[in-house]
Amino acid sequence: MTGLPILRRILPAEGNGNPQRDPQMRAFILCIVFMGVSTSIPASTKDGEWSPGDFRLKTPWSDLVGPENALPEYPRPQLAREKWMNLNGVWQYAQAQEGDEPPFGTDLPERILVPYPVESPLSGIQRLDTRMWYRRLFDFPSDWDEQRVHLHFGAVDWEAIVYLNGKALGLHRGGHDGFSFDVTDHLKDSGNELIVLASDETSRTQAKGKQSRTPNRYTYMASSGIWQTVWLEPTNDVFIENLRIVPDVDSSSVGLIVEAGAGAGAMFEAIISADGKEIARAYGNTGREARLLLENPRLWTPDDPYLYDVRVKLRRNGKVVDEVESYLGMRSIKLSYLDGEVRPLLNGRFVFQHGLLDQGYWPDGYYTAPTDAAYRYDIQKAKDLGFNLLRKHVKVEPARWYYWADRLGILVWQDMPHRGDVNPEDPSTLGRGMSLDELDALSSQPLGGNEQFELELREMVKERFHFPSIIQWVIFNEGWGIYDRDRLTDMVRRIDPFRLTSTQSGGEDKGGFLDTGSGDSRDHHTYGWEAARQVPDPNKTPNAFRLSAVGEYGGIETRVPGHMWGGFSLNREPEKLDELTRLYTEMQAKFDPHIPIRLSAIVYTQIVDTETEMNGLITYDRKVVKVDEEKVRAVNQAMIALGDEENALP
Repeated sequence: MTGLPILRRILPAEGNGNPQRDPQMRAFILCIVFMGVSTSIPASTKDGEWSPGDFRLKTPWSDLVGPENALPEYPRPQLAREKWMNLNGVWQYAQAQEGDEPPFGTDLPERILVPYPVESPLSGIQRLDTRMWYRRLFDFPSDWDEQRVHLHFGAVDWEAIVYLNGKALGLHRGGHDGFSFDVTDHLKDSGNELIVLASDETSRTQAKGKQSRTPNRYTYMASSGIWQTVWLEPTNDVFIENLRIVPDVDSSSVGLIVEAGAGAGAMFEAIISADGKEIARAYGNTGREARLLLENPRLWTPDDPYLYDVRVKLRRNGKVVDEVESYLGMRSIKLSYLDGEVRPLLNGRFVFQHGLLDQGYWPDGYYTAPTDAAYRYDIQKAKDLGFNLLRKHVKVEPARWYYWADRLGILVWQDMPHRGDVNPEDPSTLGRGMSLDELDALSSQPLGGNEQFELELREMVKERFHFPSIIQWVIFNEGWGIYDRDRLTDMVRRIDPFRLTSTQSGGEDKGGFLDTGSGDSRDHHTYGWEAARQVPDPNKTPNAFRLSAVGEYGGIETRVPGHMWGGFSLNREPEKLDELTRLYTEMQAKFDPHIPIRLSAIVYTQIVDTETEMNGLITYDRKVVKVDEEKVRAVNQAMIALGDEENALP
């Protein structure tokens, strides 16, 4: 084919198969099956040797990862099908050079464990490659012969050109969003050859978050190539491409749109169940909203993260042609005045948001957690420590992470990964702003920096629309690559009017005395022992339209010998962990007077140490909790309770 198109299959907010059936901690066991929702069919692999690289630090899950146990869970719990085929595992690998021809029919010299980034120890390569070839041979089950087969990539950082059996399928740019191809017409009965050319310069024009090829104290090692699950899935010609589920707490109802692409005009049946019992059913046409009424719905909150099961069947000429399982959480989030202050209301009540900054890095898999249980661990420990919020900091996670946030019950602020600073004199960093309609009509030509950034921003919001745990999008962090605040805030609100949008966390706020700045949050960052004293005086900077938040604070560094990445700590004290608990609790107490009159959310830096940053409450290897869990939990829960008292005011 000529003129490789940018193929972007939007897989936004759908739903999980039955949550009660999730494997949970079974990720420790080899060859896990996603029970009750999907059966993973092992893919054939060309014989070759793989071994992990050198670990600076190991997590409790590092030694549990191998060729038969590379994230085997069904990767898309918000739109689950029974049949699928996991392509994670050992692939052939080689460095690539500009101008190389695809290595069709050629064994590559090295072995990499997909989906771990090429720089990571778990990949087995563990080096900085800018261009890289991946090659995998596979067969598929014979009972898929009469169906369409789709090839899915969770994410590849940063550019990917995909070939199957000598044919180019297409090109995708962007390191955090998924993409798919219908590969039916390119498959053979056996011996299929899948090749991926991945390229990643980790340049300042890319939305890369904190990745760097020369990491320093506040940036971390780059994560290139395939870093999320690759899988195959069969469907009929007409199939469910996407579910858009919108809970409406005020009317005790759920809006559902089923997108079926070529199945326009097909009929669907949707069933909502609670604890295995059907409670609502609706029928409708694809592309049009159906509404399901729930009697006395059980609302999703951090204290009671209840999830309803959703099953959708697609019918064509009276015959069921597709069926998926999903889930939903009934919750609302919006701003309102409460006792004269702008507050975020969760299900109509003010819930003080007490959170942790979450970078999402791992010493063994870098951008990719070693196992599904590892993803679960971080969220559960935040809950154990008494927090009700995680700010996912300039990184987008795989769908499984958000599923655990939904199921365990943690609120999420989702940041957009940032670029480097925008330079008005460097056209490669700019481009022009685009409308949503223009974003839908992109060509295969290279995009200017802003255009690519906006495309990826849109994809992040649409792909993560489903998850009830996400309550706020954060477009920019501090002053990094910031531009067109108002326009981008409006764009995000148009894509998702059901959540809050923070234009900028930290940095220079443009709100002025009357608080006329962009977004729903007036969010500043402050570090040091007297952080709470820097909270703006409400008499001098009244919140007329936005909630008040401290999006980053704290950062007390504590070294734990034997559990450090290396490097150094700028603050060598406290060396004793009981001292960290004391200092942490004292810092929280200084915020208490501000909660009733000012603050709606605070985010402590951070949940775990990250490379040379040693300011986490947990070590980077996840083996030592640095604080007294019971004392920290008690302090955090008391702060959250201060906010709850405001709901009881007359």
